[in-house]
Amino acid sequence: MMSAANVVIPGSDMIGLEYLYNSTGGDAWLWRGPLNHWNFSSTNNPCLPSEWQGITCNCTNQVATDYCTITGVNLYNYNLRGDIPPQLMMVSNLTSLNLGVNFLRGTLPSNINQLEKLVEYSLDGNGLVGTISTVICDLKMLVSLNLQQNFITGPLPSCIYLLNTTLEYADFSKNFINGTIPNEYGAMTNLGTLDIGGNYLLGGNLPTALCQLTNMYYFAADENVLSGTIPSCFGSLQNLTHLGLQINKLTGNIPTSIFEISLLQELYTDVNKLNGTIPNLVYQLAHLKTFALNDNKFTGTIPEVWPDTIGRLWLHRNKLSGVIPSSIGVASVL
Repeated sequence: MMSAANVVIPGSDMIGLEYLYNSTGGDAWLWRGPLNHWNFSSTNNPCLPSEWQGITCNCTNQVATDYCTITGVNLYNYNLRGDIPPQLMMVSNLTSLNLGVNFLRGTLPSNINQLEKLVEYSLDGNGLVGTISTVICDLKMLVSLNLQQNFITGPLPSCIYLLNTTLEYADFSKNFINGTIPNEYGAMTNLGTLDIGGNYLLGGNLPTALCQLTNMYYFAADENVLSGTIPSCFGSLQNLTHLGLQINKLTGNIPTSIFEISLLQELYTDVNKLNGTIPNLVYQLAHLKTFALNDNKFTGTIPEVWPDTIGRLWLHRNKLSGVIPSSIGVASVL
């Protein structure tokens, strides 16, 4: 049985943790209960007899000594304030780093590529600034990347495609990212979620390369300045449940192929410059719950047949004519 008395923890791990504690006001962190607070006295260690709050360890027995490494730091909403110290990357066996929803400032760690085993990387909901360095593309085991709701500027990193065999979740939303959506993103065939919404400055067209992301079930590009048309090949994204394209400058009509995505539950195309008619094929979306088309230039009549699942439907501020079909009378908003 392992005990704290004969456990060896790499000194670099302890140095990295202590730098994080001191750099982010550890004395004022919001602890989850009175036990297992961080304590760097010589008789204390973060793994045994109980893991410190926010710490995950991997311990193995080697002859007469137990050897532990820190594999996870999860301090989500712990009131961290300050800069992320570069010395944190001395905790070299980290597979999970989650410092989301705190008050971190400064730039994204420029030496994050030292964490070669990192699988989850979350810094969402902070006050981080600067650009996304290409060093992030050196994280060859990365599965989940969450940088949403900071003050990040500059372009989306096109080199992310190098993570095409691992990356499943990427959230760059609610920043101030500019430029265009890289065509290279079409190579990330394992991607399930891509959220680039709420950047306000991201422009250009929706690249047809995104149609190769056939495992994607959540795509959001809302609240940007995207222009051009919605690619008809988006209909090949048969696993999509959420498609968010609202509040952009998109033109043309909604391709009929979109109404062949059988799993689609939420379709947001409102506040654009779209025109044409609402395809009668909408009835094929048997799981559709929300459909927003308001504030566009749609004409013609409202389709007669709608899926029974529809609960929220926005059609206002268009140029539609005719009557409201009884089949959508139960929708909460028209």
